[in-house]
Amino acid sequence: MRRSYFDSRTRIGFLLILAVTLLFTLTQTGMAQESSAITGKVSDPSGAAVANAAVTAKDMDRGTVWPAKTNPEGVYNLPRLPLGRYELRVEASGFQTALRPAFNLELNQTARVDMALTIG
Repeated sequence: MRRSYFDSRTRIGFLLILAVTLLFTLTQTGMAQESSAITGKVSDPSGAAVANAAVTAKDMDRGTVWPAKTNPEGVYNLPRLPLGRYELRVEASGFQTALRPAFNLELNQTARVDMALTIG
């Protein structure tokens, strides 16, 4: 028995659609990982923004360090962090290092942590 050209072509099309659907499904599943974020503003004693300050979030359970810098408005953003306990450290020239003790970051939470630096 001989297969026709149409049957072979239909089968290839079906397999291609199946492969694309599977790839799309796996990609969407991978993107739905559990994560959260930390954001906030760094200011000086007068309340003015501190630009270019180094902000570091340390995952206390895993030891991973996540760095960021403040923008000209003093705002920093640490997106897509794994869930866990984080300690926040802020350093800027002319200021004392500020430390925020460990806090819990929960699923889909965007923790707002503003930090005021002391001159030193």
